[in-house]
Amino acid sequence: MRKILVVEPEQLLGAAVMSLLSREDGLQVLSFTPDTVAELIEKIAQLQLDAVIIDQASHFISAIRLLSAHHSSRLCLMTVNANNNWVNIEHRQRVLITKPSDLANLIHCNLGQSVVRTHRQNGKEKIFSHNLYINE
Repeated sequence: MRKILVVEPEQLLGAAVMSLLSREDGLQVLSFTPDTVAELIEKIAQLQLDAVIIDQASHFISAIRLLSAHHSSRLCLMTVNANNNWVNIEHRQRVLITKPSDLANLIHCNLGQSVVRTHRQNGKEKIFSHNLYINE
């Protein structure tokens, strides 16, 4: 079971992410609305998470990036954007979400729970098994 933390779930985007992932097999989806950066860092360390999902516009994002870089652990940082359907994965990949199941499939792929076939064309990779478009 993979632990996923959705930061600021009271925001519309966070609530949508929670709704998409809450019934997904193999994922334990938690939510947290921190008051301070210190509170967020403590919670992340306490939960031993596999991934954190946060709105790209959140003021907490810098702290999570620093935490992820310092611990270079298995923690996967995913940022989502309310203005489009792109998900950024630790500044390594940018993935276009085209249907509701894509976010769960993306999490499973990035946490090593499934193997996908990819094909590079015009600087983009297409993950055939999930039809997600990756822009690196």
